[in-house]
Amino acid sequence: MPQLAYITTLIYYDGHQLVVVKDEVDTYYLCILTDEDGLLYCSVALSRARYSSLINNQIDVREAFVKRESVNWYQLRTQDITNSEFILETMLGEIPEGFLPDPGLMASPPTTSDELIFFSKERNNIVSEISVEPPEASEHNISAKTLSLLLDAFQGLVKRSLSTTRKLQNITNRHLAVDSHIVDVCAFSPGSFKIRFESRTGLDLIGDSDMEIAFGLIEKVLSSSAEPEKIATALEGYKGHFVTNLIKLLRVASESKTYLKLSWAKPSFNHVRSITVEYRHIPPLLALLTSKEEMLVETIVLVGLLKKADVDSGAWRIKNDDDNKEYSGSIHESGLSLSGLKTDSRYKVVCIERIEEAPFTGKETVNLYATNFEPV
Repeated sequence: MPQLAYITTLIYYDGHQLVVVKDEVDTYYLCILTDEDGLLYCSVALSRARYSSLINNQIDVREAFVKRESVNWYQLRTQDITNSEFILETMLGEIPEGFLPDPGLMASPPTTSDELIFFSKERNNIVSEISVEPPEASEHNISAKTLSLLLDAFQGLVKRSLSTTRKLQNITNRHLAVDSHIVDVCAFSPGSFKIRFESRTGLDLIGDSDMEIAFGLIEKVLSSSAEPEKIATALEGYKGHFVTNLIKLLRVASESKTYLKLSWAKPSFNHVRSITVEYRHIPPLLALLTSKEEMLVETIVLVGLLKKADVDSGAWRIKNDDDNKEYSGSIHESGLSLSGLKTDSRYKVVCIERIEEAPFTGKETVNLYATNFEPV
C-alpha cells in the first residue's frame, strides 16, 4: 500500500473537504471527505490530464469519482490530512452513493500559500508567480511553446500596466529606470505549473517598487473576471496597449485550456496578494474585449515641426516638441490626405496608436495612424 503526502486543498468548508495527495512515484489521488467527524476520505487515482480538467471546470467533482480512471477506489483515515502520512486502503466495487458529491460541484484552482512571502524575503525583492495547468502539464513539465507564449504575454502586460498607471497618475517627478518593467524568471515551483519572477530593478531604499503599481492594476481589472461587463467598465480608463496585452495573455490561457492565476508579494506583506481567472470565464471575456475596437487603440497628440509628408504613400514624420524625438506614421483609413501640408512648418497631429502583430512571426510593432493635422 502506498504512503501519501498532502499536496493541496481544492474545496475548504469547515475543514478540508476536497484534497489532492500524491504517493512516492508522484501519482495523484483525489480525496473527498465522507464523514462528519472529518476523519474518513474516499479517494481515486487522478492523472494530470484529469486533474487539469477538474480544476479548469471541464468536469465536476462527481464525474471525477464516478468515471474514475482505474478499477479500484480507496479509503483513508487520518486526523489531519495536511500534516501527517497516511495509508490508502484499496476498495472494490462501486463507490457508495453516500460518499459521492451532488452533480455540479466544481473544484477551485489551488490556493497560494504564504510561502511566496518567505521567498520574497529571501530574495529581498518583489516577486510574482504565474500558475497554470494546461493539459500537458506535469510537475515540472510544460510545452516549450506554451511557456514561451506565456512568458512573453506576461512581460508585455506588466510593461503596459506600469506605463499606463504612471501616465494616468501623472507620475513625472520620479525617474523610471529603463528596465523597471522587466521581470526575470527566478524559480519554478511544484504543484500546478508555477513560474516565479522577480523585479530586475529590485526594491528602493524604503522597500518599494514600481512593479507594485503594475500588479495592483492587473489585480484590480481581473478581480471581476466572472463578470465581463464589469471588466469592460473597469478598463474604460486603460484603453489601448494595456487592453491589447491583457487580451494576449488571456488568449494564451484560452488556447492552452487552462485557468490563469497571478500571485505576488514583497517582504513587508503579511499575506500573498493573488487573483484567479477560471478557464470557463476566459472565452466570454475574450469575446467581449476583442469586440470593442475602441478599447484597443490609444490616442496620441504630437506637436512640432513636420519633417515629411508624402502625399502618394501617406507617410509622414514629425519632430515632437515635448521629448524632441521624431515620430513617423501613415494616415488613417478614414480618408485623410496629406495634400497641402508644408514640411518645416508646425502642426498638431492627432494619431491612433496600435500594437499590431506580423502575420507569420507574431512580432509586435507599434504603429501611428494620423487622423487630423492642424497648423499651430
